[in-house]
Amino acid sequence: MAFIDSSKRRVIKIHGSITNYGSILATSEDYAQSLKRLRNGAIGAYLKNIITQKTIIYTGYSLKDPNYLKLVQSMAKIMGPFSRSSYYVSPHIDHDYLRSTGLNLIPIETDGTFFLEQFRSHYNSQLGVEKIISEEAFDNCEDLLVEVNSYHSYTADKFLETNNRLLILALSYQDGLQDALMRIKDRRASGEYYHSGHVQALVHGYEAKIEQYKSENNLWDACYCRGYQNGLLFLLSDEYEVRPPIVDLIFDEAVDTTPKIVRFSRKKIPTSVSCEIEKIFFQLGSDLIPEHMPYV
Repeated sequence: MAFIDSSKRRVIKIHGSITNYGSILATSEDYAQSLKRLRNGAIGAYLKNIITQKTIIYTGYSLKDPNYLKLVQSMAKIMGPFSRSSYYVSPHIDHDYLRSTGLNLIPIETDGTFFLEQFRSHYNSQLGVEKIISEEAFDNCEDLLVEVNSYHSYTADKFLETNNRLLILALSYQDGLQDALMRIKDRRASGEYYHSGHVQALVHGYEAKIEQYKSENNLWDACYCRGYQNGLLFLLSDEYEVRPPIVDLIFDEAVDTTPKIVRFSRKKIPTSVSCEIEKIFFQLGSDLIPEHMPYV
């Protein structure tokens, strides 16, 4: 319970763990002790708070655990007519059993996955804006990541072949784009990136970082942040055709591919940019590929 607020997704285990045999409930005495802990302990207090203040949807759950059922029933008795309605979602519902619980349960006889998909669709339509990002947007990000990885390797090869200093900034940008898409992919199951408001806040945060680094003549970090920001914007766009540029040097938006960088005249490179990339190149040497770490 000391770490209950350290995660946005919480799992409360009230019956112990199979890896810890001493914690498993097996006898009637075990269940009696567990009920006592739920009534008087910290976990029980936390559950009571959820039961009385939240609308609960039960899915994939039989609702036949005696300890939890007694806890819910006791709270329903205390709340009386002010008890919140709860929803019980299952493709096969025993209506007689639900009535016997004495709880204010609204049965929804359908598949749990289908119900949640319909809930998300209805939620978004009611808001009028896309508040929960679609599954297609996440699929698009994973597809784009494959393409970016391939192009990043191509850019790295060109850097080793030509020693073109401007490619240092292109690689930093692509590192940011890769890291954003990889994190979106890795954290997909957590639900962290499904809330468009959260993603929009991140986009604005990276915009502030970009402006800060540009004012400091630090395009190495600015390009990385632009790449990361564009990865987030691609998730929000929900359209695979609206893809971010594969290269972004910030100081010249017309240069959006590796071949264009190779052909770019050195005379057009601002002095501050030239000094920065020469310094980075000197630190690397001619046989190493610059890589921006996944943080700023």
